[in-house]
Amino acid sequence: MMLVDLEQPEQPSFEDGRPVPVENFDFEAVDRALNPAAPPTADPHAFAGEAIKRILNWCYTQPKMDPQAAFRRFLVLSAMVAPEATRARNFTELATLANCTKANISLLCREFRDQFGNIAPRARTEAGCQRMREARLRKLGRS
Repeated sequence: MMLVDLEQPEQPSFEDGRPVPVENFDFEAVDRALNPAAPPTADPHAFAGEAIKRILNWCYTQPKMDPQAAFRRFLVLSAMVAPEATRARNFTELATLANCTKANISLLCREFRDQFGNIAPRARTEAGCQRMREARLRKLGRS
């Protein structure tokens, strides 16, 4: 049996039992090209700071600077990302905490998902929301 030196750059690899030359391929360049929005690894604090800034801007973006509306958005964010933080088991309980309707909470959850993606552990997908709408319509006899 012949020992193979894996460190030698001209060492052939084998395909179908025949030796073929090894080509140095830049796999990292492919990864960079496929995922150009990857977070910079040099400064994770800057990346986290930018993410927090975007989330806070979402919380405070509304036509009037209404602190109650900002609180509702923050409450929805908390319930979606860390449900144990609010202790609300469902949208009805969350609406009671936020002093608004369940429909308002649902709308804010969809807005958050549309802007940031489905990052929440309990968030419904768009297909799930559509199934819920269809089920409500069937229940009301409007299908």
